[in-house]
Amino acid sequence: DTLVDIQQTDMSGADVTIADNDFDVTGLDDEDAADVDYIVDNSEEVGIDDFTAENSDNTYDPDEVFEDRDDVDVITTNEIANWNHLDNVRHAENTEYVLVDDLDAGTDGYSDIVDGDGFDPIAEGDEFTGTFDGNGNAIRDLEMDLAGLFWEIGNGGEVKDLHLDVELGVGNTAGALTSVHNGLASNVHAEGTIEGEEFLGGLVGFNDGGTIEDSSASVDVTITDTDGGNAGGLVGWHGDGDILQSYATGDVTDTQEVRDNAEGGDQPFTAGGLVGRFDADDGSLIQESFATGDVAIAGQQVGGLIGELPGNVDADEGVVEDAYALGDVSGNTIVGGLIGQRDGGSTENAFSAGTFDEHIEVDVSDPDNGPTTAKGTGDINQDSVYADLPSFADGTPDVDADFPDGTPLGDEGDDPPADEMTGDDAETNMDELDFTDMWDTVDDDYPVLQAIDEQEQLDAR
Repeated sequence: DTLVDIQQTDMSGADVTIADNDFDVTGLDDEDAADVDYIVDNSEEVGIDDFTAENSDNTYDPDEVFEDRDDVDVITTNEIANWNHLDNVRHAENTEYVLVDDLDAGTDGYSDIVDGDGFDPIAEGDEFTGTFDGNGNAIRDLEMDLAGLFWEIGNGGEVKDLHLDVELGVGNTAGALTSVHNGLASNVHAEGTIEGEEFLGGLVGFNDGGTIEDSSASVDVTITDTDGGNAGGLVGWHGDGDILQSYATGDVTDTQEVRDNAEGGDQPFTAGGLVGRFDADDGSLIQESFATGDVAIAGQQVGGLIGELPGNVDADEGVVEDAYALGDVSGNTIVGGLIGQRDGGSTENAFSAGTFDEHIEVDVSDPDNGPTTAKGTGDINQDSVYADLPSFADGTPDVDADFPDGTPLGDEGDDPPADEMTGDDAETNMDELDFTDMWDTVDDDYPVLQAIDEQEQLDAR
């Protein structure tokens, strides 16, 4: 066998094209070379009918090397075992890949691929439409200055069973996994830090029709742009697409420069513990999901779960159901424990419990601020949205002003969690929640979603 390190393959049916390669062709002029197995990265043999070598930036003459070779066995791999393999994914973006081991700073290729300028996003300027199976493994010590692991996950693209540990500093539109998502992300979990200007999410910057399911982000997200932006613990801007059985635990905040610039006026920042802005126009769902991180932004629409659900979103196009938020929330104005600005969409079967801490001064008795939703005219099931009144310790909420579209539970002065929201009492007092198929009660704690492991939820609180 002759070992050939093919770094770019484009497989389509029975044809294979190679280009931009560098390998030793010694011995291939032998008339018996037609029987050679060309080995690519040590995977399984693939028999093909036609092998095409493009005469483009190669260190050999493909016309001479493969002259009169109609039947060539090529052994290809899509297994990723080091940083060079990961870097090569960008050369075939519609192929299936599997991560066979963890990658970190000690894995071969790190100094060349990541150190210095950081990892360049896969499919930069384009989209990934293949399948990337993390196989339960992790990519750690991932430092980037652009986008995320992928530039864009396109329609048909899928990433699953992957753990990411990132440090990302960008201009705008970024998430640990991808800047733009229009595919499927399933069982993808990220941790680390992200700093940038706008459209920032712990996992996805802009969800443009993609599905995110059974995934999470424990990523601290920081807005650095003094002119405004959108940030969320999981997704910065959630357009069309679905977020299902997913959660965020990282904090969403800004820099001192942003806060100083915001003094004396409201800045166009939108931030949420799960999603910054939820702006769907073709049907979108946030279901069985939660956020526990704190949200502290010098902005106008700030929510423990969602910063803004704008008025252009019809009730059946932007649906929030069976969700909760437990983080502390603060901002300039229009601050909600669950949703900041809620002028569109529909909300039901949800609860919030978090304090309004000092940041940019917030008056919790202001009608623009509220433990459930801050203000708005969007569709909401008033009887199925709840808030823990004792948790709002830094002020005395005006129940009439702060709960125009939700139900407060507990008594002022009590320690949270409110007894009415824990154990068997929760099932009685939060009776609009489905405690048969959707929710479970917890002794001395708030209810949990059945779709996500109970201990995982308790550990996130």
